[in-house]
Amino acid sequence: MKPSATGARPRTDEKPEWFGAAVATLAERILVNINRAADVNPVNLLSAALLGTPKHAMAEDDLKRQIALSKRLIASVPYSDRVTMTELDPAGVIAYGEKLGVVQRVKHPLGDVLHSTGDQAVLLSYFRNNVLHLFATPAWVAVCFLNNRRLQRVTVERLGRFIYPFIQGELFLPWSEDEWVARIDAMIGQFVREGLLECEDEGKVLRRRVGQTDEAFQLRVTANSLLQAFERYYIALALLVKSGPGRAVHRRAGEPVPIDGATPVPAAHSGCTGVLRQDPVQGLHRDHARTRRAVARRQRQTLVWRRPRGDGRGFQAHSQPRIAPLDPQARGLDRPRRDHAAAESGVIRGEARDRTRRCRATVRATLR
Repeated sequence: MKPSATGARPRTDEKPEWFGAAVATLAERILVNINRAADVNPVNLLSAALLGTPKHAMAEDDLKRQIALSKRLIASVPYSDRVTMTELDPAGVIAYGEKLGVVQRVKHPLGDVLHSTGDQAVLLSYFRNNVLHLFATPAWVAVCFLNNRRLQRVTVERLGRFIYPFIQGELFLPWSEDEWVARIDAMIGQFVREGLLECEDEGKVLRRRVGQTDEAFQLRVTANSLLQAFERYYIALALLVKSGPGRAVHRRAGEPVPIDGATPVPAAHSGCTGVLRQDPVQGLHRDHARTRRAVARRQRQTLVWRRPRGDGRGFQAHSQPRIAPLDPQARGLDRPRRDHAAAESGVIRGEARDRTRRCRATVRATLR
């Protein structure tokens, strides 16, 4: 590129080929190192515990035990040497949250309840997400035992390898697959020491507690922090396995279909080799065509109901064309017909009830 007459280089919008990859790599390194320097404050611990319950509420004693468990899980298998944590005990953490107004206390004779309202829960979700990567390993171990009473240790580790490329890309985790599996093994040992899991067959088989024990409750709360993310990963893996290599997945019917002009994407795992990326514009056109076909099918369908026969022997089927739901004029013009059909069906139900009552009265009179 030749300099201009003034000696300055002319401006150009062209970027070198390495520029995009370099920016992506640098951004990923920044996010990974930000996660390494996380600080766990009292509000983080409160949000991780309360948001793991369905109603965002927990008894005070249960909340204290869950906060203490979260602190021990983070400290037992450290994320990095730069992670810091509050020195407040569980009671101090709760008092800190009440002082800030992020949790509210409800007095009860059997024990106070701490909860967060709708707006407070939204605020707490921000604090929970800031430290969510610290709970990735304990949440995965806990999720494996939500619907399984017993599992082999190698099964938990093997399944962890499958989901690690997904969770690594979402939470920017710094470890390799082998390091991730080693953390899972260390976290299983901590779960056993905490009493959340029990070992059988010389540690090869893991078993969770049953019933409504405190350990079972703590296991559920720990798993709920990342349960929705793991469910998304499972759905993605199930669709990829069903479609097979070299094919994409039909987004509605779930059928594997080839896509013309698709570009291969590097597989995140050996089980996902040959996954294709679909052109979003082509997919949008396919969605519109699919919607038009669905409307046409709905217009051709008929509404069928049953009414008693005049001779009292069974029922007789009646049909009525179904009204297209996307046509406002059709809705307005055909509303009287729908109202008449609804009234007629009500009369039919009334006649059936009367006939049933008469039959019962006849049976009772005969028995007398």
